[in-house]
Order: sequence, then structure tokens, then C-alpha cells
Amino acid sequence: MDVEENAVNAAYLQVEFFSNQKSVAIPTTPFAIPDSASHESLNALLSAVLEQEEKEDGKENSETKSTPFDFLIDGTLLRVPLREYIDQRGIGTESVIRIECVIREPAPSPDQDIAHDDWISSVRTTDRYIISGCYDNSAYVWSRSGQLLASASGHTGSVKCLALVGNNTLLSDKQDMRFVTGSQDQTLMLWKIESEGKGKKKLKVVNTQLFRGHERSVECVATNSDGTLMVSGSFDSFLKVWNIQESDESTVVANAKKRKTDDDQSVTKTPMVTLSGHRDAVVGVCWSPTSAKEVITASWDHSIIVWDLELAGQQSSLVGTKSFTSVSVSPISGNLLTGSVDQHVRLWDPRSKEGSMVKQTFTSHTGWVSCVNWSPTKDHLFVSASFDKVLKLWDTRSPKTPLYDMTGHSDRILTCDWRAPELIASGGVDGTVKTFKKDL
Repeated sequence: MDVEENAVNAAYLQVEFFSNQKSVAIPTTPFAIPDSASHESLNALLSAVLEQEEKEDGKENSETKSTPFDFLIDGTLLRVPLREYIDQRGIGTESVIRIECVIREPAPSPDQDIAHDDWISSVRTTDRYIISGCYDNSAYVWSRSGQLLASASGHTGSVKCLALVGNNTLLSDKQDMRFVTGSQDQTLMLWKIESEGKGKKKLKVVNTQLFRGHERSVECVATNSDGTLMVSGSFDSFLKVWNIQESDESTVVANAKKRKTDDDQSVTKTPMVTLSGHRDAVVGVCWSPTSAKEVITASWDHSIIVWDLELAGQQSSLVGTKSFTSVSVSPISGNLLTGSVDQHVRLWDPRSKEGSMVKQTFTSHTGWVSCVNWSPTKDHLFVSASFDKVLKLWDTRSPKTPLYDMTGHSDRILTCDWRAPELIASGGVDGTVKTFKKDL
């Protein structure tokens, strides 16, 4: 079947379509197509074939024929004309080329623009709230529609990072949400979102614990899945481990117990453990999804360290060529993504024992990559934010071309988040949190 009108003199290739997705029924008949075919012309071909099959089968109103597809050859998304791809990969053309069809990932759609009075350093999304950390020393709780619900004020310096406590992206109606903020004032604060007022429709944010121990600005923070421990990284180059259980008194500063009043329910705590190993600022931290005792940090010193908290030491390390700005661990595969000051996103397998630890490099940004986040549900998707003002959605099977660019920021993007599967958020120097809806 010819898919391009101007392909009269083109060379033809034999291809066979197939799909591993149960919802997609693809005919396996081989076709001769021009070697200049792109993924758009392959879509046109496939649509025509499916429409013809429906007519022959007497079916109508099928969604399959109008479904846009992406195409993979040997596990890599086709983003250039077929001949160019074959030449790049050295694929032989004597036999039939098998092309896998996958339903195209839908584009995120712009949702909310939430204005702040200062830079946005951090943002987190849940099924109910959007929580933002701001350079005006406060954190804010917003509805998913962008309405301000409550604020958390207590720091004396810019809020540089925040994290949800435990695995609480989804909450029941009876659960209070907790989150932690880290600040330029060298402290961290644990907050609880509580309902109050008639019908408990209003929210207030209460500080329950204050953490002191860092000697410079706190740049990153993460908690374990059961909400009992917290780790934080700082410009002081240390990783600190904290007990955040309300029942814990072993790390509470002695005189803090006496200051606890009805108006101030917070207690002050010191670290359980301080870990040294980095030689510069620790700017990214995350808890391993495969081991409750493992924590991963990224630093300006060009290194990533995997820590064993039980042994209170380093388990392994990875070395890069530039300062890191962000790290994210896949909740599904355990692979790492990093952002750096050299405009690239890199994918690492920390368990690899042979060859390069860097498995893929993603190139498209034109400024520092300030933040990276894996999809919470699909291990081949992630987002990256950059000083180039663009938020990008990537597929790991297409390292040279992102799936979509999400634009709208007027200045550098400092943070992004994709913890709620259907919502992507970003924030930065323009003082705006932008959200994008994502069809599942």
C-alpha cells in the first residue's frame, strides 16, 4: 500500500506491524512502504488498514481506527523518516522490518496558573491539594482548582524544599496530611493540615516539629514510605537523618518539652545521624523504593551516593562530569534520573556492575535542568524542568526528542512534580505554579 503520493520513485521496504497492547488489534500482513515514511504517514497507513478491515467485518464507530499511534523499532520510538532511522541503526533491509504499534501518549493540557508573591522553590501535588514552597519564607496549600486554602508561616528564610510525609498522595476523608519544609534558615519544619470551623470545611496548618542541626541552607528533603523517618541535604554537604514520629522523645531537645503550650504544639528535635561523604552542597535526595534502608543523594560535587542507613555509611557511588541539580528514583524500576548544569537529563542504573552506569542521555533543553520527576505509574515516562523556561514530557524510548513541551513560564523553572498521576505541576522565578492535566 502506498502512503505517500510523491513516493513513485522511492525505495520500498517490507514492514510488518504488531502490538503488545491487548486493547489494540493490528493486522500482521506485511506491507511495502516508501523508505521516506515518517510516523505520521505510518499512522495514515494504519488508519486506512483498520478502516478497511472494519468495512469488511461490518463494524462501525470503532475507536481504534482514529487512535493515534507511535511506532517502535527494536524498542526505540521512531522520530525520523524510516530510511534515516535504518541508516543510523544499521538495520538490514533484506528481511521484513517489524514495527511495534503503541497508543500515543496524550498531550498534557494546561490547567491552572497560581500566582505567588515571590519565587517558587518547590511544589507537590496530591489527589486533594497542591502545596508550594516560596521564597517569601512560607508554604501554601491550594485546592486543585487554584484556591488558597491555608498557609504555613514560621521560617525566617526562604523555603527551599518540601516533601509530603509518607506515602500519602491519596488520602481518606479522615486522614490529616503532613508535609515538611526545609529553609534557608537552616531548619526544617513538620506541618499538619487540619480541618476546622463549621462542618470542618476550613483548613489550618499547624507546625508540630522543628528540626535543627544543619549549618547552612537546607536544599532537599524526603521521608520514608511509612512516615517515620526523614532525610535532608544542605549546603553544609551533610545528609542528616531525623525521627519524625510524634511519639519519639529520644531526639527532642530537653528544654523544648517545657515550651510546649496550647498555642505552640511544636517540639524541637536534633538529628539521629549525620552522614558525611559529599564535598559540596547536597541538592537532591530520595528514598529507594526497593529498600527501606537505602537513600540516594545528588550533589554539586558531581557525585551520587547510595547510603545504607543501617550501616550509617556509603553503599556505592556514581560519578558524573558536572554538578547535579536534581535526582529522582523510579518507583517501578528503581532507575535514577538526574538533572545537571550541562543541559542534559541522564538515566542511571545504580545496580549495574558492567559498562557505563549512564544508560541514556536525553538532550533537548537549552539551559540548566533544574528538576526531574518520574511518572508514578509508567516506568518509561518522566518530566524535566529547566532554566530555559520549558517543562518537557519524555519517553525513555526517545532520548533525542521529548514527547511534548509544556510552555507558559516567563522565567526560569526551579521545580516540577508528578506525584499525582493525572496532574503535572511546575514553578519558578516568575512566581507562578502552573499545572497541567494528564489523561491516564
